[in-house]
Amino acid sequence: MSIKKILVPLTGQVPSRDVLVAGLDLATQFEASLAVAHIHQDPTMSIAYAGAGAAGAGSGAGMEMILEAAEAEAQERERRARALFDEVAAGRSDATLDVTTGSEADILAARARLADLVLFPRPGEGVSSSTERDIEAVLFESGRPVYLVPPETATKPEHRGTVIVAWNDSPEAARALKAAMPFLRGAQRTIILAVGEGEPVGVRDYLAAHGLSAEALTVKSESGGLFDDPTGSLILETCKEQGAGLLVMGAFTHMRIRQMVIAGATRTVMAQSPIPVLMMH
Repeated sequence: MSIKKILVPLTGQVPSRDVLVAGLDLATQFEASLAVAHIHQDPTMSIAYAGAGAAGAGSGAGMEMILEAAEAEAQERERRARALFDEVAAGRSDATLDVTTGSEADILAARARLADLVLFPRPGEGVSSSTERDIEAVLFESGRPVYLVPPETATKPEHRGTVIVAWNDSPEAARALKAAMPFLRGAQRTIILAVGEGEPVGVRDYLAAHGLSAEALTVKSESGGLFDDPTGSLILETCKEQGAGLLVMGAFTHMRIRQMVIAGATRTVMAQSPIPVLMMH
């Protein structure tokens, strides 16, 4: 697999700059094109997301005011997105901006199906509440990998150092491993990490067949109870200990409803990772 088309959703929110810069850097690194997408939120969708509270506001003049306010906010977000693209991507022939009106999650999932990598800011403080919904839409509905850009890190991603691949012998981990091949080819050191399972020597042998060397590492895990899965924290601790610059892992490898209730590894890493994460469902 090679990376030749990168998709960057540009929301106009604060973290957008770091994500756009990271996308441009990755486009340069892989000699890829960068498709930047801004979704102009349909005002009627804003009403739908607001739910019964908005419906209770009444109809007629009251509803018209709600729609006007939603459209004004959407126009302001679009203005900021265009201004940021013009500022950061000025003169870049490999980057294009497209603005579409509709449902953000649905459109991004559809666009992602024809991209090799999709960049998002890591969910957390200062990030739009819709970001996690968009990430899950792309993960579950596009079949493409997501690359999360953490806050307060160097904007240029360098992966010639250490890359850690979290392995749990799941289909999701296998897909993430394949999607990460372009990054592994440029890494100086690759570690296949298993938490509480047998040494992942089979993955090391698989990479060797592709001309890539890797180390196998197993970290012991202690059960944290039904509602406290320590796997994500152990993965992040190992990344820190090994000086990793990129984490690769499968996303939502358990039932989705279970992940909504239990603090699973996916959500822990999404919320806390200080380094970029490549995830795939």
